[in-house]
Amino acid sequence: MRLFLAVLPDEAVRDALCTVQQRMYEKGLRGSYDDRNNFHLTLAYIGEYPDPQEILRLLAPVRCGRFSLSLSAPGCFRRLYWCGVKDSRELDTLAAQVRQCLKNAGIPFDQKPFVPHITLLRKAYNDNDVLQHVMVPDAAWEVNRISLMRSERGEHGVIYTEIARLSLQ
Repeated sequence: MRLFLAVLPDEAVRDALCTVQQRMYEKGLRGSYDDRNNFHLTLAYIGEYPDPQEILRLLAPVRCGRFSLSLSAPGCFRRLYWCGVKDSRELDTLAAQVRQCLKNAGIPFDQKPFVPHITLLRKAYNDNDVLQHVMVPDAAWEVNRISLMRSERGEHGVIYTEIARLSLQ
């Protein structure tokens, strides 16, 4: 099964992210908009791995208290548009700890640098630079857990499902 570790926004932040999507659409961005139920911030993408319980056991050394994250400006990687989060030392530390636990155990994961973002739109196309005109509502949430997520193809696209969680103290 395809797995990744993530931080999930709460419902109020999901509402704010939907507002950003609507504003992108109004500015002419077209493509495949992510469903609000798929919004997440990836800490580490593992990919195919047969034992989710092993991943949870490996995260036992992670030490991070609860902290707050706030949305920031949108951005894009080629044809993928996203909403960022404000700089957070706690988030950076959490991601580093999670990735180190995976590395120490020899669990393969995507080693690209950690760039915190929440994907909103895929396969986007537009002829002009509209992001500078898309305002992001003030929105924040308390990060209180790491979610182990499963990714699977559904009839209408990819479906992300939380299959386990590790509470942050």
